[in-house]
Parts: sequence; structure tokens; C-alpha cells
Amino acid sequence: MIWELPVSMGLGPFQRGHGIAFIDNNGTLVVDRSKWEVFPEKERSQAGLRNKLDPPATRQASPEARGLPQHTANFIDCMRSRATPRCDVRTASPAAVNAHSGNIALRTSATLDWDAEQTRFKSNRHANALLVPDYRRPWKLPDLPG
Repeated sequence: MIWELPVSMGLGPFQRGHGIAFIDNNGTLVVDRSKWEVFPEKERSQAGLRNKLDPPATRQASPEARGLPQHTANFIDCMRSRATPRCDVRTASPAAVNAHSGNIALRTSATLDWDAEQTRFKSNRHANALLVPDYRRPWKLPDLPG
């Protein structure tokens, strides 16, 4: 797994202002707040792979889509008003789960099966141990009521 975060460059993947690229042997999926696009690999006779998506599939974001400045303003407004943010924890957590799952799969060299209801991996003690950070003393995760 390769992770790049070129924030100081002000340029995202494929000449976009921001976004993320998922690169695979069969192609690349590029996603940002305005659209997603698939760039399939060219035909590779050795592996028998063919270009199945031609031309690239795109989807424009809905008019309701909001960018980082709007998310930031909404978060601050909600801190003041105690309203629920547009992108609350239930909405955003699947993205974090997916990102961390990739890292944990790499560290454990295992295929992982996520149980969303239990918020744990199925049948993988080592992977589940990586769900809880190992804080450096004297720091620790506070006990929360509830």
C-alpha cells in the first residue's frame, strides 16, 4: 500500500485540486468531490486482461455536494448550535473504516472480513488488536460514559 499526501503542492491526483486515486492492476479509480472516474489499464495480453470500461465512467456530484470549506463552516455552526453536522460520525465512519482496514490488512498480511454491527473483524484477533491504539505513557484513551 502506498500513501501520498501532497498537501503543500495544492494538487490532487490526475491534475485535480483534491481527491484520491485507488490504483489497481486492472485500472485506477479517481474520486473527488465533483465526480469519480475510472481509468482502465490497457489490454495486457500476458495477463489476459481487457479494457472493459471504455470510455471512462464519470458521475457528476449532486448540487447538494459540499466541499471542505462548507464542511468546516457547518462543523463550527454545529458546535455553536449543537445541531447534527451534515457529515456526522455515522456518515463519515465508513470511510475511516475502509482506510484503516487497508492498513490493518497490510500489517497482518490477511484477508479481512469486517463486521459492521460488532465494529470488529471476523475471526482475526491480531487485526482486532490493531483497532485500539497503543498510547505512549502517560497518555491513555479516556473512559467515556455510556
